[in-house]
This record gives sequence, C-alpha cells and structure tokens, in this order.
Amino acid sequence: MHSFLKFQNKIKLNTHIYTFNFERDRKSTFRAGQYIKLKQKIFNETFEHFFTISSSPTNLHTLSITTKIRKFSSFKQSLLDLKPGALLEFEPPSGDFILNPRLENQVFISGGMGITPFHSMLQYAHSKKLRNKFILISSFSKLEDVLFYDELKDIEDKNQNIKIIYTLTEDRSSNFKMGRITKNLIRENLPAISNIHFMIVGPPQMVIDMENEVDLLNLKSSTVQIENFTGY
Repeated sequence: MHSFLKFQNKIKLNTHIYTFNFERDRKSTFRAGQYIKLKQKIFNETFEHFFTISSSPTNLHTLSITTKIRKFSSFKQSLLDLKPGALLEFEPPSGDFILNPRLENQVFISGGMGITPFHSMLQYAHSKKLRNKFILISSFSKLEDVLFYDELKDIEDKNQNIKIIYTLTEDRSSNFKMGRITKNLIRENLPAISNIHFMIVGPPQMVIDMENEVDLLNLKSSTVQIENFTGY
C-alpha cells in the first residue's frame, strides 16, 4: 500500500535553501531527528531522495523538510514546481539518530545543513517542556547560509534549559562566534560535568574533525553519536 504526503507550501529561507511543508496525517508518527524517503516520477522515471524531517513531532498539522536546492538535482528542482495539493509518495519515517529524553545533558554539534535534525529536536524539547539541558553549537560558512537562528534564539530566550551558539567560518557578524568549532569553544560552553551525550551531524570530514575535538576534551563519562550528511 502506497503512502502519500500532500504538499502545502514552500518557504524560501535564503538564496538556495527552502523548507517544504506537507500536510501531516494525524495517525502518522515519527521521532525528532528521523528522516523520510520521498519518491517522485520525473519524465516517466521514479526518483527517490532521503530528507531529514525538520519539523517537530509536536506539530500535528505539518511535516516539513528543509533542503538545499541544487541545479544538478532533477528531484530537488521538481520540488520547486510543486503546487498546493500535489501528492508525493513517501516511505514512513526511520533512523536511529533521534532525541533521547532520558539523557540529562546533551550537546548538539552541526555543520551547515546538519542543523535540520536538531531543529526538530529543540522544537520538540521546548514544546514538551523537557527539563534536560541542551546546547547547540552550529557552524556555517557564510551569513547567507545561516538557518533557523532567530527561531532558535527565541526558544533560548524562553527556555533556560536550551543554549544556542552559532559560528561563522568566513563572514563576520556581531551575533556569531568566528572560526571553526574547536574543543575550546565546546569546553567553555559545557556545564561542569563529564556525563554528556554528544550528537554530531554534518559533512563527513567535519564529523571526523568534531569527533576528534570532543575526544580531546577527555570527558570519561561522555558518549558520542554521529550522522554523516552526504549529498544533501
């Protein structure tokens, strides 16, 4: 039996990144951080693509994906042409890179589009009034690439358990740290404890680099979970 999502609208976040909103079936469930596979027929050929769900499971009306539109991707280009009411076939949400409400202290580290699962997780944590401590450290190259900053800073202002830090590696802005994420930047924002669960998402090399930086912290009780974003 085929399952379909009904397209609602798209929101342009910057010059090349969009959020696509679909009507959510109230019977469908997913965990914050999971992804779906969308299918679409283009020129009589069926194409498939995985997308992380960027909306929160607490949003019962809308399921959203946020992605970078690339000219060489026929699938992504076709998303721009979707009309309200259009149906896209999809496979149910899956993936183990998910928010664990039982872990008290969690640090999220992301590069570029890797922020999308954390956007879902932090929305969920705020909506459910979780008492866990969350820190997001997110890196972008340029100011024009920054995603979700105003929205997540607003959550930070309303929730004492959530801390948001953004860095820029190429541009400068008074709102952001400068340079790449390092062990020093991580350490200066950590609570004075060692039992921290790290979640790292981004391009493969960035994930490797961040694992190394976390290792250099020498936190004996910490755990690390990673997810590579390739070809997003």
